[in-house]
Amino acid sequence: MRKSERLLKRSDFLRTRRKGRRYEGRWTVVYCNANTLDHPRLGVTVSKKVGNAVCRNRWKRRLREIFRRNKALFGLSHDTVVIVKAGSEHPAYEELVADLLQSVARAQKPRRPRAERR
Repeated sequence: MRKSERLLKRSDFLRTRRKGRRYEGRWTVVYCNANTLDHPRLGVTVSKKVGNAVCRNRWKRRLREIFRRNKALFGLSHDTVVIVKAGSEHPAYEELVADLLQSVARAQKPRRPRAERR
């Protein structure tokens, strides 16, 4: 994964969390926000509550690999922040892929205008 495809600055993470749409999956929470670039970017957060360093790094490697293999599904110009829920066990890879891609699709779904929601 190229450096330009990753969220690295704290300000990018905070902007995506503050302005982005949120969707909660079984093991992750996903925030998606449009960016001004012509490619998607991914940021991954895994807290110490999830496990030791080996466990946290495994989560990050798996999530980055899902992003790499499914880049087109992450939106052409979107920033995506994935936060692993505390206490999450390691699911099978296929289950994680399905859950994450469903969460990303729902978080990127355009909002209806307020008048239509009522």
